[in-house]
Amino acid sequence: MFKAEYQCPSCGGTLWKTDPTSRMIGCPYCGQNSLLNAGDIQKIGYQAPLVDYGSLIKINQRIKFQKLDLRVLGRLRMEFEDGFWDEWYIEISGMKDHTHGWLQEDDGTFTLFIEKKKITRPVVYKQIKVGKHSDLGGNWTPIFVTSKNKGKVFGGEGELPFAVEPGEEVFFIDGLDQGDLVSLEIMEDEKVLMKGIPLKWDEMVFQS
Repeated sequence: MFKAEYQCPSCGGTLWKTDPTSRMIGCPYCGQNSLLNAGDIQKIGYQAPLVDYGSLIKINQRIKFQKLDLRVLGRLRMEFEDGFWDEWYIEISGMKDHTHGWLQEDDGTFTLFIEKKKITRPVVYKQIKVGKHSDLGGNWTPIFVTSKNKGKVFGGEGELPFAVEPGEEVFFIDGLDQGDLVSLEIMEDEKVLMKGIPLKWDEMVFQS
């Protein structure tokens, strides 16, 4: 298994990078977030450790679902007007064409999101109408839009594939594409269309 050791540039604590795709790592001891680049580690901001709201998902946890082995690498927390939303960065074993994704938990239901396509053309969020079909600015076949929302990045911890920038605005457009759950996330630097795979609770095995 891949493993690289670093020292936190703030407190000196030992940090382990366990996935080659990780570009940011958060220190569990002092809250320092650091950028990983070509074997080097650099401070990019401090945050207090994220408060745990009783989630069943934990960093470094392994989850088995049918033929898939999932390993939790990190957590990204989004802030909305009515609260918070956590997305967990996941290493996936056993899925053809996909090695990483994002796991969402909502009132005891779990959805694994995997990338379908990076969107290149502009998407005008205000023009997307809930309850209507949209081709997302000509980027995709029309989907039926079920909801849309916007929030801000609150923070992150563990290993993530990008540097977390608290306060950055993020726009979400959720819908159905021929019966499949899809979600478009629009951030400053990229727009990614994701496919959602519902995970049945009684088929999930949580391991420490």
